[in-house]
Amino acid sequence: MKVISVAHTEAPARKPFSNPLSRIFNPAVQKQPAIAAAAEFSAFPRMFNGPVAVDAPALMVSRKVDSVAPALDWFRAQGVKCYHLDHFADALAVALESPRAWSYLIVDIDDFGGVDGIIDEMMQLRLAVPGLPVILLSSGFAVNDFGSDRLYVADASLRLPLSFRALELAAEDAPRNNREWRARNPA
Repeated sequence: MKVISVAHTEAPARKPFSNPLSRIFNPAVQKQPAIAAAAEFSAFPRMFNGPVAVDAPALMVSRKVDSVAPALDWFRAQGVKCYHLDHFADALAVALESPRAWSYLIVDIDDFGGVDGIIDEMMQLRLAVPGLPVILLSSGFAVNDFGSDRLYVADASLRLPLSFRALELAAEDAPRNNREWRARNPA
């Protein structure tokens, strides 16, 4: 694991889980870090052909890397480099700064207050960066959801603990659902 540090200016003090998008979009606030400290996980040589071709790295967000470890392993086995951030606000800043640099945004929402803790930020992110497929992870979800009912927040929702089969289905369906989301909400 390689840790990348990028110099950045300090942001004003904020409450935890305050609205990071308004902070980022606010021109009065100094520039936020692109990646303050991200763990980089190199891709393995491609071990199998997954359901979709993934050309860009995947961005994963959780307090502890253990909750997203199965997703890291699955993407890396497909030859995809992954990055892990442990702060939700940093992940939002990264996604907003370079949305086309990422193949997926995968968020363990249990670590950030669950659905209630992040729904407003996720809805704003979906409008600001509509082309980024988003997969949410939570032990609070009753079932895996690969449909289009939650498109205003994410392209797929997976119940923790993750299964590789569910992740494979989400990786396949999230881009399809994302295209549907963009068709419903043209820029």
